[in-house]
Amino acid sequence: MTERDRRIATRRRAARGWLHAPRTFDRQSNHEIIEATDDFILIRDLGPHDQYPTVTNAAEQVVAALAPLLRGRRLEYFDSEGERAQLLVVEGRFAGFAPVPK
Repeated sequence: MTERDRRIATRRRAARGWLHAPRTFDRQSNHEIIEATDDFILIRDLGPHDQYPTVTNAAEQVVAALAPLLRGRRLEYFDSEGERAQLLVVEGRFAGFAPVPK
């Protein structure tokens, strides 16, 4: 199913009253790269979270999108609460969360 087909289907469901809450789980998070060093790439969660999932909630998609840029670097982020954390990446795939190394 293409993105266009998905939008059309969503509009049809909405017209029938089948949608009761925003569907954020099938969308990409809204984030930006704010720093890139030899050791890490740092991203920030932009939101708005009534339209986009947080980086934390869309970690698999975020890692998949940024893995080609990492080249052995850590992927760190500021979450929607402003806390800095790390998305663990193993072989280009999301592998969990961790505190930022000091």
